[in-house]
This record gives sequence, C-alpha cells and structure tokens, in this order.
Amino acid sequence: MNGRRRQIALLLGLALVDPATAGVDLRILSVDEPPTNFLVNGRPTGFVVEVIERLEQDLGIHAPIETVPTPRAFSYLKREANVLAITFGKTPEREALGIHFLGPITTRNQIVWIPKGKALKISSHVDIASQKLLLGSPVGDWRTQYFKDRGVRVDASSSHAMDLRHLQRGMIDLCAMSDLEFPYVARAAGVDAADFEPAYVFAQATQGYIVFSRSTPVETIERWERAFKELQKTDFFDKTARKWSSPESPLRYSRSMGFYRER
Repeated sequence: MNGRRRQIALLLGLALVDPATAGVDLRILSVDEPPTNFLVNGRPTGFVVEVIERLEQDLGIHAPIETVPTPRAFSYLKREANVLAITFGKTPEREALGIHFLGPITTRNQIVWIPKGKALKISSHVDIASQKLLLGSPVGDWRTQYFKDRGVRVDASSSHAMDLRHLQRGMIDLCAMSDLEFPYVARAAGVDAADFEPAYVFAQATQGYIVFSRSTPVETIERWERAFKELQKTDFFDKTARKWSSPESPLRYSRSMGFYRER
C-alpha cells in the first residue's frame, strides 16, 4: 500500500470510530442536586451517577463526570456535540432545543415548602403572587422559571441547600423542591427537615432524564439507549435503590418511573 492509500485508509478508519465507543469526545456533565447527582469531598456521587458509571463501564468509556452549574450545563447542551448531562426534566422549551431524553431515570412530586407552623394560606401560585411572598429557587432550575412565568417573586439562589437555610432564617417565605431531594438537601444544608412542611404539590409525577446535546450523533445516543435497556434487564437498578433507600426516604425503581420515593 502506497503512502496516499495508507492515509486514505487511516482517515476512513477514524471516520468509523463512534464517540461512544472511543469515549474520547463524549463529555459527561452533572449538576449538584442530591440525591441523584452531587459532590462529596469533590467527588461526584448519587444514584444516577452510579447509573452513568455503570453504563460507561458497559460501553467501555472512561470519561470523567464533571460537576458544573446548571446554566453552564445548558450552554454546553445547546451549542456543543457529544455532551451528556444528568439529571434534567423534560420541558417544551428543552425539547424545542433538540435535546434528546433518555429515561425516565427519576419521578418526583414537586412541592412548595414552608416553615412548619407558619400561618400561610396557599394552595397555588396565584396565592403566592397575590400575597407577594418571596420564593427561593436555584438559578437555571426549571422551577425558577415556572414560578417567574406565573408572576411569583423569586429569589434566585445558588442551590436548594441555600434556599432551606434562607427559609429557616426568614429571608424568604417558601421554596420549591421535590419530595425525592428534600430530605437529602436538608441534611446537606445542616437543617432539620422536621422544621419544614409542604404547603402544596404544584406538579405531580415530574420525570427526570439523562440528556444529550442536540448535536450529539444519533449513533452515540442509540448505543447509550441500548446499554440502558440491557441494564434494565438486570437487578442493578433494584440494588441501587435499596442501597440509597433510608427510613425517611424509601427509594424504589421501576422502568416506567425510574427511581422514585415510595409514598
């Protein structure tokens, strides 16, 4: 084989390499949202992180999981190829961006929380807006925009843990968080979960997904989908749910719901 033919063969071979197989081009992003994906001593952990690590192992990938702020994760999802991120809800705005959703990986009830015993009469966003109450919710979180769009005053914070600390100190009137994450966030914030109570559920059975950026090759996404479906045939998800379950937050898994808190 002469030099030119060897060069053409090499280029053709490189063109056939799937990023999901090589693992070189795939970037895996996580936001800090316990208990699904968060940092402990600088290391990503959480039951969705464990799913990603197992899928990487099954696919022969060795890409590190990077924890970034939610707005930055969305910036990468919108403008770059070969980006995977965890864990995100499906909204019309995100679907319009061409983001691909794999899952569901979680199902949660979305709740407005208030200090226990506080005399607030609220059962909808209309009540919150009419009483001019201040709600805490993180920057980039879909719940933040949800309440802003409905005329609620929102204190955009850096994390759910900060929201709970602010709520405890009386700096805000309420905050928005799911039933799945609340006990873990309270623990991380160093506050007693018993000091708060739900005011009302504003969105039932919302689902979270593993997501891929709009420019990620279809072949890459399909490989992850196949690996995910194969993993569902094993007892991995049930074992992971039992591992992360606790008396205050009993965790279960089903194919239709992903991980969810047993009521």
